[in-house]
Amino acid sequence: MNDLRRSVFALGPGLLLTALVLPFLPNTARADVVRLRTGEIVKGRPIARLSTAESLVVEDLITGNLRTFLWSVVERGDRDRLLTRWHRKEEALAPIMGQRLTLRLHGEGKHTIRGLLVGESETHHRLQRAGTVVDIEKSRVIDVAKVMLDPRDVWSPEQLVAKFNTQLAKERKAGDLSVEEHFRLGNYAYKVGAYEQAARHLTLCAGDASFASAAAARVRVTELRTLLAERVVIAAMRAIRTSIALKSFRKARTGLAALDSHDLKPGTPLATRIEALKAYFAEKRRAAFTKAARSDFLDFVYRVTARSVHERSTDLADVRAWARKSLADDAFRSMAKDWTRLDDVSPEEARVFWANRKRSAWSSVSYGSGTFIVEPAKQRPAKRKPKKSTGASGPGVTVPKPPTPDQWWAKASQRERMDWILAWFVENSDLFDVDPTPLRANCPRCHGKGTLSMRTADGAVHRYLCTRCAGSQQDRRVKFR
Repeated sequence: MNDLRRSVFALGPGLLLTALVLPFLPNTARADVVRLRTGEIVKGRPIARLSTAESLVVEDLITGNLRTFLWSVVERGDRDRLLTRWHRKEEALAPIMGQRLTLRLHGEGKHTIRGLLVGESETHHRLQRAGTVVDIEKSRVIDVAKVMLDPRDVWSPEQLVAKFNTQLAKERKAGDLSVEEHFRLGNYAYKVGAYEQAARHLTLCAGDASFASAAAARVRVTELRTLLAERVVIAAMRAIRTSIALKSFRKARTGLAALDSHDLKPGTPLATRIEALKAYFAEKRRAAFTKAARSDFLDFVYRVTARSVHERSTDLADVRAWARKSLADDAFRSMAKDWTRLDDVSPEEARVFWANRKRSAWSSVSYGSGTFIVEPAKQRPAKRKPKKSTGASGPGVTVPKPPTPDQWWAKASQRERMDWILAWFVENSDLFDVDPTPLRANCPRCHGKGTLSMRTADGAVHRYLCTRCAGSQQDRRVKFR
């Protein structure tokens, strides 16, 4: 009896510890920590079958109650962790590195095309875009630059699903797709617009009662059935998205207008998708024309200026009056007309696109030797007129005079005229960001002195204003963007 008592007492602490620990073992194994953006930390068991796309349900292990939180209040790290565990986190559609090719049109102007270079021959580039591969003549390509692209602008939905399936196969290495992989593949297909494939994979998940996300799969399958009931609309939406990727905005606009003829109840899956497509079209159109305005506007300013200054008889005062009154309108009108190959754009819209452009690197343009026209000369002519010399070396010599603005304009080359007008336009049109401190370079003839000198036949030295800069000493260069 004493031995038994001693044995019981010896086991007593262990039995007591077991009695204390065992009731908590199940909950401890299921316990999780959910952090809220308010700073609260909830210890509990997140319940997948009760949680929805909008809210998270947690069994609080301290109170034993079920608590519901909006996903927006849950810290991002915990939200992503739980959604990934439950296979509800949508696969990221990360942008890819592609190329932007600038092409020379057969007439005037240029055009950009985006895609992924997948090969080349001696004469052509091969570019993957909007699900197809096109050949582009190398002789037409002015520039090739790297840009980030939406994968849906490069591959078709079916091609994207095939690529994702290949990725899953590499991760799995052997065997058939698991129910979790079917769920991932179905959600990815849904995201990229391959609705038939999405419905096939998610239907398999919805029928598996043991799958934790079966309820979520059933909800999405119901939505997909509604979408697929309007296959004609789905096909039209795909065509519109392809047109947007190809920057055929007029064609896309026509397609969107045709979608409005379908009487769809607001808030339904298909109506929601159409509204999202309209917003996507508006954003892509705005982004495309804003970029085009940033790269094209100066070219059109030069073009319309060239037409105005090529005549030698053109008066400087007349050209300045035209530049002040009409140059901007003529440039925006010409640019909008050039864009008609993509969509109908008004000159007013073109002006808005230019105003909303992204400010990037600075550019500059110089008044050149015509700087003296826009700012006072730093040197003044001599008060006394130079005397004529009648030395034995020959007839008398007259000291040269600097040009007047009209004389300078009459002798300037077309390029000098165009640069001068552009510099003046940049500083006076309020269409550019102008650096208040202009760049300057010494006049190459007088080396920044503003005067020259000459020795006449009688040995006298005469100083006079530089015949190039007229005493300005430096060429003024305007820095703008």
